[in-house]
Amino acid sequence: MEQMVQFNIVAILVATVVAYALGAIWYMPKLFGNAWMSALGKTPEELGSPVRAMSLNFFATLLTAIVLAWLLAITGAQTAWEGFYVSLIASIGLLGTSMYADHLFAATPIKLLLITGGYRIVHIVLMGTILGAW
Repeated sequence: MEQMVQFNIVAILVATVVAYALGAIWYMPKLFGNAWMSALGKTPEELGSPVRAMSLNFFATLLTAIVLAWLLAITGAQTAWEGFYVSLIASIGLLGTSMYADHLFAATPIKLLLITGGYRIVHIVLMGTILGAW
């Protein structure tokens, strides 16, 4: 399967920044941050400074946007609705099920799965909608 895909770098960067900002909001203490920390069974002191993780996560989010842009291109998604639909199916079908399997084997609290899985699915769907619209 040889298919040349052209990427819209601006759309990828915007999708990355928006998804990254969603994470900052999602994990605010008053939204899901305190519940996440509790379900994780850790304290902020035990986790240490988040600077390194946040920096590396930005690049992971960028890579997610690039792969998602490629997926949308090869599926022919060219509208916000199509981007939403493809990314919803992919995020639930691939990411959600994988995270659920990890949850089952690691015996983590369901609350942790719902918070982290919910964020991952919402941020990928948001990115897909932005990329599809662009």
